Amino acid sequence: MAKKKKEPIRIELKTPFPSKQLHTLLKTLPDVLDTSFTVEQLKNIWVTFTGTAPEPTKKKADLSALVASLLSFETAEDWAAFFSRLPDYLLDMMYEGAFYDSLLISRFEKKHGIMLLAKRKTSYYYAPVLNDDVRIHCFVLDSHDSVRLAMPFKILFNLLLEPPAAVQYTPIQEEPFPVWTNSELRSENIALALENIPPFNVYTRGERVRGSLKKAELNALRSRIGIDFLPLSGKKGPDPVALLDRFVCAFYADKPQRPKDVDEWIKDAVSRFFLDIKLIQKYERTPDPLTGASFEHYALCEHLSCEPGNRLRNEFHEPLSRQTFRSLLLSIAEKPEWYDIESLVLSLEIRNFERSYWPLRIESAYVYYKAVELRMPEFRVVTTYSDRLSVAGPVRRYTVHYPLFRAYFYLMAVFGLVEISERENPVKTVKTQKERPVSNYDTVFAVRVTPFGRWCLGLDSEKPANEKRTFEAIADRELLMVTFRGKSLERKLYLEAIGEAVGEERYRITASSFSHGCVTMSDIDRRIESFQRLIEPDPSPKWKTFFSSVKKRAQFFMVSESALVIDLGDNGSEFRTILARDPGLASCVLRVEGNRIAVLSSKFDRFCKLIESWGYPGK
Repeated sequence: MAKKKKEPIRIELKTPFPSKQLHTLLKTLPDVLDTSFTVEQLKNIWVTFTGTAPEPTKKKADLSALVASLLSFETAEDWAAFFSRLPDYLLDMMYEGAFYDSLLISRFEKKHGIMLLAKRKTSYYYAPVLNDDVRIHCFVLDSHDSVRLAMPFKILFNLLLEPPAAVQYTPIQEEPFPVWTNSELRSENIALALENIPPFNVYTRGERVRGSLKKAELNALRSRIGIDFLPLSGKKGPDPVALLDRFVCAFYADKPQRPKDVDEWIKDAVSRFFLDIKLIQKYERTPDPLTGASFEHYALCEHLSCEPGNRLRNEFHEPLSRQTFRSLLLSIAEKPEWYDIESLVLSLEIRNFERSYWPLRIESAYVYYKAVELRMPEFRVVTTYSDRLSVAGPVRRYTVHYPLFRAYFYLMAVFGLVEISERENPVKTVKTQKERPVSNYDTVFAVRVTPFGRWCLGLDSEKPANEKRTFEAIADRELLMVTFRGKSLERKLYLEAIGEAVGEERYRITASSFSHGCVTMSDIDRRIESFQRLIEPDPSPKWKTFFSSVKKRAQFFMVSESALVIDLGDNGSEFRTILARDPGLASCVLRVEGNRIAVLSSKFDRFCKLIESWGYPGK
């Protein structure tokens, strides 16, 4: 049987051909090559594009100009002729390298039956290098098993070549389920969040951004805010309350007060997040490091680790990924359609948009992913000598880019700008012999911009009307009961905090339920003030009497003083005789059951001096 002839690799040039942009790019190419490569690299690049050795030259600038002349074509026909002279494996790799960050070498070796990498022995181990016997020296190593097209050529070929179909932002056909949205309740629960988020003196701002609030504190805060977990991943997924606290601590120097117009506050918060340059220039100061890439690393990508001892947390780095995300939001907001997040991020990669929050040099030097294995659809990566994986090559897409943009969309969903949906993610990581998701955001897969989001982004001049929320709250004048009907998140959460549900619409209020969770007298006072604001402005005498009794009960134990309890043992009768003779000593002592006495801490020093005068050793 005759062997099937392999089809030659064909690539298409853009139509219309970008002559004007190409002319501008080629003018700067010699200087770019001169600063980007060494003499040896330039010679290898010449061989890659021509198949022959270059003419002898003494100056690097001359060699740069010589290589640039190979690519200085003005017409589509000239470029087509240039590509036609290249070997198939190089054409195949150049096309994908023009649009994708990193190429897995093993895939091309298997496809073309050629060895692309070699191994060179160093002092301690064999390091992978580009095979000198093949023409791929326009590429550079990205990891031990992947390469990327050198940036000058990536920019040039990205401009020239017709991109893959995946470059388009294509909506998904079926509406996903389940959907998580905060668009309808944002005005209420964001206001409640700003009112109830702990003051900034509870841990430092930096600690709060890194997630220092304890689980009990977050659960107590959640009960007063009413923002639910994601429906599919639940408590194992991202915590919207924790994320909101981290955002407020990062982008506000002082704890914001509850605003009169929550929607305007959200719009301002989104502008702060996207680092409005006018806002930065207005104050003429160095931006707060917490508002830069540190927020992404500590609040959104907490699955990643950073080498200790660096100064990244004390420096402001503008996250280029955030500006890319804003551009993406504006694009998909044009239509009220659902989009697959991974497809969107892949499209950004094809368009050569930045998707990392730190520059590549910082990311490569300091950031790693803690795991022993990463299982991706097309391949898997295993570490053999440590429990950390370098976020390089194709691994970067699954450990940095996808999780980061899922987190971006989730943050916008908390503010009500988008709706998101979940599904199981096949990509898994292995830690301590257990298979786990790569990040907390792995189940988030689809997104749709809301009308409120369009207004926040400045696409619509008129803010969409909020859903009219009708409610009725009636406090019985004779019984400690409240009837509540309709929709009001704040009132419902308040009644759940102070009362016991009796059926669907009625709540019984008792002294125990009203004071539950209160620590200080001011907590009791705030609950009484909230009752008058949310339920009944002019409570009946029955309620006023109830409030007075609750405050009186609270005073029993809210004022206390520490004391030392002493067991008198066999000296009980003798010590009682001494107390009867010494009124000063008796004033320091409180009688306790079981032949014991208690001495207040504030009087303990005086007690010790007096007891010494009776022949007993003091402290």
